Amino acid sequence: MLKKTLLAAVISTVAVTSMIAPSYAEPGSNTLKASQVFSGEGKTTWAKLDNGQFTAWGSNYTGTFGNGYDGVYSIAPVYVPLDFKQIVDGFNHAVGLKEDGTVWTWGMDSIKNSVSKTPKQLPGVDNVISVSASQENTFALKKDGTVWQWGKDSENMPAPVSGIQNAKVIDSGSFHSLALTADGEVYEWSADKSVTKVNLNHIKSINAFHSANVAVKDDGTVWFWASDQPDKPAQVNSLHHISEVALSEFGYLALDSDNRVWLWKPGDNHTTNVVLDGTAKHIGGGQDYVYALLGDGRVLAWGNNENGQLGVGSLKKVIEKPTLVAKPIGISINGKEAVMSLSPVIINGTTLIPLRGVFEQLGAKVTYDAKKKLATIVKGKLNIQIGLQGASATVNGESKQLPEPAQSFSDSIFIPLRFIGETLGYQVGWDPANRVISIDG
Repeated sequence: MLKKTLLAAVISTVAVTSMIAPSYAEPGSNTLKASQVFSGEGKTTWAKLDNGQFTAWGSNYTGTFGNGYDGVYSIAPVYVPLDFKQIVDGFNHAVGLKEDGTVWTWGMDSIKNSVSKTPKQLPGVDNVISVSASQENTFALKKDGTVWQWGKDSENMPAPVSGIQNAKVIDSGSFHSLALTADGEVYEWSADKSVTKVNLNHIKSINAFHSANVAVKDDGTVWFWASDQPDKPAQVNSLHHISEVALSEFGYLALDSDNRVWLWKPGDNHTTNVVLDGTAKHIGGGQDYVYALLGDGRVLAWGNNENGQLGVGSLKKVIEKPTLVAKPIGISINGKEAVMSLSPVIINGTTLIPLRGVFEQLGAKVTYDAKKKLATIVKGKLNIQIGLQGASATVNGESKQLPEPAQSFSDSIFIPLRFIGETLGYQVGWDPANRVISIDG
């Protein structure tokens, strides 16, 4: 059903509406500035910042952040200790390519049914220039133009994909992959590794998603086909002068030669321009959201947000309009950068921090009674109890007013930052220029 919906949506785009102004603010200190953004089939997004640091946001249930944590999601970017030239999300696992041509993976291993929370190098794989990932497999494009795969379909051992030579680009959907060769031809293969040539030529870019595929020709026209119909590509008649296309369940994006981004959705019979200023330089998307990287490094995201996959610091489940991704909030504890599984968030002007992550690094013991919805923090003679959505907390039996009620999301409890200083006697500071919280004492 999804495949038919995708096909109908793409080939029915025959009219163009008037341009719609984007809804985002001018640059500010709370806005993320990135040089690269990475995503894939799932709900995790990574960004390389201008200073070389990496951040991640969205789903981290299977450890795809690569920061040693799992089982959570983050609605705002969190700093992660990664350094890769390319990262792709295979839904439950992630793949990273380093500058030296080595390949690293982390997240869920579908064969061993285990989770690696930090990147591990894949042995026997080198000289790689690009990677892609489906839900159960990983693919690598080598300098010599050959494509290799490993995972469930190759018994977790690197094996060449026969029938493909001189490839220059690869991409993967949920259970199939594409390769674009240097002479502009496209090849498709699936679980049985059978390779089929797509009935297209003069192609300059490709994109695979779920069971759908899109290719852009040298002349800027866009062509779509379902993964089991490589002999029946159809042109998207309303799109011209396109350089790049990205697909997701939320909608499909196209970037044109004037750096404008066009959006159309399943069931629509028209195409809508959503970025007027012509400053976009890259587009992408995950399972059910899309994003645009602007020329000045800002990132706009919109779509579904139930796992924080937009990175805008909002608890809204769906955000229809392009919204700026937030700059990460760092935490320094006694002068040392704290590695956090979740980012602090700002709600109603109050900064909330993840209770367990911060208090445990301050030497406190944290427990949670799910039935009573009550968190207890013990450090020395200090006993603190905080109930969810309550306006107060109890400190050694004495009620204390909270500047903002405690919140619960991503299976974690967030409490007001100011409460730490008031109850534990720590000095709490805020560096607005760098968005860093300091906790000293």
